[in-house]
Amino acid sequence: MNAKADIEKKYEKKKNSLFGGQKDDDLQEFLALEEIRKNQAELESAMKLYGRAGLYDDWVKFQAKSRVSRQQAEAERKARIRKITEGAAIAVLIAIGAAVIGAIIWFVVEATAAQG
Repeated sequence: MNAKADIEKKYEKKKNSLFGGQKDDDLQEFLALEEIRKNQAELESAMKLYGRAGLYDDWVKFQAKSRVSRQQAEAERKARIRKITEGAAIAVLIAIGAAVIGAIIWFVVEATAAQG
């Protein structure tokens, strides 16, 4: 079911973007979502007809748990990326500050040497 979420997310992202999407891409995404819906209906029917009692309900619960764990993993990944980016920005600012302090010290030493 991850493919469906990926396609829906891509479609929503493109729909909400500044420039929108191309009509051919929109049609392909729509058709892909329709194919997924058809396959889901067939799977539901097969599970209810040929599976054990409650198999489809268990499948739906499993999908919900999997979706939640994927969302949590994505949130953790974004948090890690944000933390790394913030650390890199701090390191760059420290390096720039050290360079500025070094340049000031160098100018002061050169100015003192030129006067003396």
